[in-house]
Amino acid sequence: MFDSKVALIFLGTVDNPESNIDRLTAIWQSLNWEKWFDDRFSQKAKDNLLTPFHKDTDGTFWKSDDVREWQKLGYDYEILKGRGHANEHRQEILDDIKSLYGRHVETRLDKLPKGPHGENDDYVITVVYDKFALNGAPYKINLFLDETEASSDEKFRGPESEGFVASIYNFSGSLSSSPCGNCEKQKSEGVKCVAQVPATIPMRSYRSRKGGNPDHKLQPVYLAWNNFGTSVKMDIEVAMHRSSRAYYHYPTRPEHGDPLKYDHVATGRQSSLAGTSFR
Repeated sequence: MFDSKVALIFLGTVDNPESNIDRLTAIWQSLNWEKWFDDRFSQKAKDNLLTPFHKDTDGTFWKSDDVREWQKLGYDYEILKGRGHANEHRQEILDDIKSLYGRHVETRLDKLPKGPHGENDDYVITVVYDKFALNGAPYKINLFLDETEASSDEKFRGPESEGFVASIYNFSGSLSSSPCGNCEKQKSEGVKCVAQVPATIPMRSYRSRKGGNPDHKLQPVYLAWNNFGTSVKMDIEVAMHRSSRAYYHYPTRPEHGDPLKYDHVATGRQSSLAGTSFR
């Protein structure tokens, strides 16, 4: 059986999210090589077996140290190719990151209209949810900027609404149909998942429709849907934060003396339509 990292050689397409996650992880490792299980919490898991992935025909399971140096597994990424994790390569990697993601984004966003009401602010919405809220069954969370933007019909399901921000998917399996000791442990300990989505572009549209700077009236709204397309009531923590400048000014790291600080803008709430079937 292939190890997960080796398998990504065969999944390395631009549209494959797993491949890009591995790529981003490899870049982060190269820039932070010394931060490998470097705190007392992660050290407890350092030697855990990465089941069910075997490294040989004898059934030996991989461990984290076995996959730390991905190049030894027979693949690499263009941005890192030929570069180790030594300090002399660090700036080269940072320069390439800025070249790939910084200036192009800045050029595009700088073409957007500017005005006196914070149109250059950057917004994010953070969501804390219970993976096992439906006993492990999958569900999705739709986020909106304003419930009045979404009517009580099919449009509240997602992107059709003008106030739509994003959907967050809880990928999991029912605990009753697929026993998982680790999942049961996480459920009993009340482990929560955290997701964060960009909300800058939806906020620009929202301000354009509302006029001026309506942040003080803003309250993000969420609605959860189960796997059968029915809205369900669920306690979820939703919060919006804002930075006073665009994050893309310093795409590789915060600039000394100009930190990227996000302030709390609003706390979200559950839609009044939760638990209503639209079918």
